[in-house]
Amino acid sequence: MGFGRWTEPEISDHLKELIVEEKRRVLLMAPGFIVDCLETVGDFKKYRFDFISSGGEELRYVGALNDFQPWVTSVAQHVTTKIGNNCEEKRLLG
Repeated sequence: MGFGRWTEPEISDHLKELIVEEKRRVLLMAPGFIVDCLETVGDFKKYRFDFISSGGEELRYVGALNDFQPWVTSVAQHVTTKIGNNCEEKRLLG
């Protein structure tokens, strides 16, 4: 957000370059995102459609960490440790 320049290269441009290089199977990941947002999910659907339409075979997406149970458990344990062992929420962790 904002007026600054966004990260580059633009994903859609890079995917076009991969098609030209005959790289037709791609795994896409957004390592800076802890949580997928609707915009990210919507963008990926468009990228996949465009990639396949341009001759790509497969474009897969590695979901954000919020969908990876060991990471969620680790964060919950970290929070519990930071707020103290007498916290009522601790019982939710099992």
